Amino acid sequence: MKVFCGDDSFESYNKLFEEASQISKKTNSEIKIINEDEITLDFFIDNLSSIDMFSTKYVYILKRALNKKEVSQYILDNIENLLKEDILIWSDSSLDKRSSVYKGLKSRDLIIEFTKLSDRELREWTIKELKLLNI
Repeated sequence: MKVFCGDDSFESYNKLFEEASQISKKTNSEIKIINEDEITLDFFIDNLSSIDMFSTKYVYILKRALNKKEVSQYILDNIENLLKEDILIWSDSSLDKRSSVYKGLKSRDLIIEFTKLSDRELREWTIKELKLLNI
């Protein structure tokens, strides 16, 4: 399990999807994207507690899951079991560093933060991307 977040939502989502693709290839599993409005406590119970050897294996991408307090708390309370699953959580903004969820995830090195690029960094990134596209 990893959390991709920060003010540079473009880069964080790209890195998350890159990681999901690598895990998917390595484990021969499908990528399943779950949007914020679909994420409930029932989702975790129905999808993650009933895994057997004959079911399809997934790499779960949970979009904005930490926006819901009950889901955030469930993740923190059940982190040891969830660490065994291929779960990638994406947030399109920075997390509240004062929250117990942030502290719990950060203490386990599960958060990858992407800060907004400075004007200079943005210019360098743009040039690099344009070269990759042969433009």
